[in-house]
Amino acid sequence: MDTNKCTGREDDTYRSSGGEGSIKVCEPEVVQSIVLHPTSYLEQAVPKREANLPRLLCDWMGILVNINLNGTNNLETKLADWTADIKEKFKEYNPEKVFMFDDCYGQRGAAILVFKDGWQGLEDGQAFQQSFAECGRGRKEWFNADRPANLDLYGWQVNEEDVTADLGKLTEHLTTISYEITWHNEFSILHNSLKRIEAFLDAVEESIKEMKQQHRRDLQEMRLQAQAKEISLTIKLRMLERCYPVRR
Repeated sequence: MDTNKCTGREDDTYRSSGGEGSIKVCEPEVVQSIVLHPTSYLEQAVPKREANLPRLLCDWMGILVNINLNGTNNLETKLADWTADIKEKFKEYNPEKVFMFDDCYGQRGAAILVFKDGWQGLEDGQAFQQSFAECGRGRKEWFNADRPANLDLYGWQVNEEDVTADLGKLTEHLTTISYEITWHNEFSILHNSLKRIEAFLDAVEESIKEMKQQHRRDLQEMRLQAQAKEISLTIKLRMLERCYPVRR
């Protein structure tokens, strides 16, 4: 906003390079500040939280689809080559394993990237998914019925919905390993429980051992104290016998 207003007053003291002249002098005008009254933040609409979000599968994995396999003569060799290429291409997400699958026509391929265990693998998987979501090539776009045919790669992090999705051989593989993961998790829980029980029993055994050792030390100390008292009493008794002979 222009805060100056021209008053139209002429200044006769102004001289230009071409001679005397006059200009109009602009004086500042007081501008009233505009006070905005935004709606209270408590009255603003809050985005609703999605309920029952699909759970992620562990081990942490990513799915890569729409891999172009056209022109491939030896499909098995090509899949092996693609496995190494994909692992190298997505190395910033630290995939430990890559599994390749082809469709029934051998024209399109899909891959599963297995990330590391623990928090690092989870962060790698989420970053992998976010990178595709930001450019509009995530899970939602891939399963969109109006998706145009293209050669772009689509990717996302594996969750429980992918076990029943229509992804051909990749879905079959996920179904198999999901059961293995379930059994592995159950075994891990039981194994950890047994380890805790074993640790508790070891602690109890160690405590009993320490109590026995302490008991032996206490008995030995009591014997020594009793012997010391016995010696002291014997000495006193002999001294008394010398001072006061006992009449028999």
